[in-house]
Amino acid sequence: MKKFVFLFVFLMAGNSAFGQQYLWSTKKDTTSRWERYVPLSTVTKEVLNYFDLYKYYYDFSGYSSERFIEEFDYGFDDWEWIKYIEELQVFSVKSNTGHGSLVIVVCISDKNADAVIFSNSPIQSTPLFTSLTNRKKFANWFESLLK
Repeated sequence: MKKFVFLFVFLMAGNSAFGQQYLWSTKKDTTSRWERYVPLSTVTKEVLNYFDLYKYYYDFSGYSSERFIEEFDYGFDDWEWIKYIEELQVFSVKSNTGHGSLVIVVCISDKNADAVIFSNSPIQSTPLFTSLTNRKKFANWFESLLK
């Protein structure tokens, strides 16, 4: 978990020398950091593209917004923006770990915060495997994060 926390904070702290790339966001008034706007209705389709591309995924869902801040606040003080979220927002960030790329998808609402990481290299000891046989189950599960 500490490895994920370090990686997550590293990615969210700002642009890095490792080539962090902001991919998309469901926030309509996105700033120039986001590559593009994705309507909430097509988020699962976007996420399934990552599911098909990467070998592993990691489930970091089920946090309250407050607990999310507590769990991932390792020296990163700029979490105030979470307190101002009134409706569900989803965003995606891509980075290079030195062992390949990974994509983080974060779903944040006024009460809940969830994250899913996709990678081709294990970043912790218990990855979940992406496969054609569990794609529909994953899609149904991910849809539950958007409600």
